[in-house]
Amino acid sequence: MSWSVFIINMAKNTTRMDHAAAQLEQLDIAFERFEAVDGRALSAEALTRAYDPAANLKRARHAMV
Repeated sequence: MSWSVFIINMAKNTTRMDHAAAQLEQLDIAFERFEAVDGRALSAEALTRAYDPAANLKRARHAMV
């Protein structure tokens, strides 16, 4: 069985990405990187489009924002 491995990483955090990539490459594990979004940098409008507080509270104990 083969698992897909995804790394979610902010572009500015190159040290963390390099470390994760080195570990996975050493184990011969293929991965795909997705660029993370810094939610603190989102406008109020963008945050409203991306985050549903009512839906979050159904799945989590605490609000994310």
